[in-house]
Amino acid sequence: MDQIKFQGHRAISRIRRRLGIIVGFLILLTLVAYKVPSGYYAFFPGDAVPVTAMVNVEGGTKDAQGRFYMTTISAREANFLVYLYAKLDARVDLKTREEYLPKGMDTAEHNKYLRRLMDESRAAAAVVGLRAMGIDAKFTGEGVRVVEVMSDGPANGKLQQGDVISAVDGVTTKVVEDLTNYMGRVKVSDTVTFTVRRGGQELSIPLTTVDHPTQKGRAAARITIETEKPGVSLPVRVEIDPGNVTGPSAGLMFTLEIINQVDTKHDITHGKRIAGTGTISPSGTVGPVGGTPQKVAAAERAGVEYFLVPASNLSEAQRTARRIKLVPVANVAEALSFLEKLGN
Repeated sequence: MDQIKFQGHRAISRIRRRLGIIVGFLILLTLVAYKVPSGYYAFFPGDAVPVTAMVNVEGGTKDAQGRFYMTTISAREANFLVYLYAKLDARVDLKTREEYLPKGMDTAEHNKYLRRLMDESRAAAAVVGLRAMGIDAKFTGEGVRVVEVMSDGPANGKLQQGDVISAVDGVTTKVVEDLTNYMGRVKVSDTVTFTVRRGGQELSIPLTTVDHPTQKGRAAARITIETEKPGVSLPVRVEIDPGNVTGPSAGLMFTLEIINQVDTKHDITHGKRIAGTGTISPSGTVGPVGGTPQKVAAAERAGVEYFLVPASNLSEAQRTARRIKLVPVANVAEALSFLEKLGN
C-alpha cells in the first residue's frame, strides 16, 4: 500500500512539473507575442462624438433637439497578440505598413498629411454648408499636389511626389475635386494627359488608366493627392475645431451641422441622433473613406439611431451594422432629403 501511495505521489509530481512547464511556456509565448511586432497596423472602433461644440457659425443657433455625430477609428501598430485578436473580431481591420502609410512617409509625416486633409475638409464643409443656405462662398486652390505614387499604377515612374497637376486633358484642376470629377467620367484603359508643374517646368504626361484599387470599374491613375494651397472666401465666419481628430472623413457631418446652425427656423435633426462619415467636396459630393466598419461599430456602441455612409462604402458598413440604420448618400442633397423625411 505504501508503495502505491509513493508511486501515486510521484505521478502527481510529474503532472505538476509538466503543467508548470506548459504554463511557463505559455507565459513566455504570450510575452514574446506582446513584445514582437507583427508588421501590421490594427484599426479599432473609436468614438462617436457630437459635432455641435466643434462648429460655430456667426449668427447661427445651437438649439437642435437632436445631434450630429462624427465617428473616429483608433489605429495602432499591432503586436502578435493584437494581430490574433484582429483575426477573430470583425470590427478590427489589419493593414501592412505599406498599405497604411503612403510611400516615402513615416508616421510623423503621415500625421501632418492627415492634418492637412482635415484643414481642407473644414474649408470645404464651410463652403458647402453656407452655399446650401444660399450664402455665397468660394473654395480655391492652386492645383492638385501628388502625395504618393502607387507602385502598381500607371503613374509609377511618370509622376513624382510633389508634382502639382494643373490640368488633365486640358481641363483645369485647381482643387482635388476638379481632378476626381474628371476621372469619374474617364473609362478604364483610356489614355489621359496630365499637365504637371515640376521644379519650375511644365510637363505633359500621358497615362493609361486602370481600375481604382477599391472601386472596380472606376478609372484611376493610382495616386494620392491633396489640394495645393487650399483657401476659402466666406462672408460669414465659420469656425471648426476638431481637437486632435485628423483626416477628411468628418466633412459630411461638419457640413450638416453648419446648415443646421444657419437654418434658424428648422431643426434638421428632428430630435434624432445621427452619426456618419464621408469626405465632402466643394460641389457637395460625399466621397469614400477608410475605416467604415469601425466607425459604424463606434456609432452603434454609442446608441446612435442612424448612420450616413458614402454610397460606395455601404457594403463595408453592413459588415458591422447590427441595430443601427444605414443610410447611403452620394451627396449633401441626398443627406438633406433623408433628414427631411425624418420629420414627416
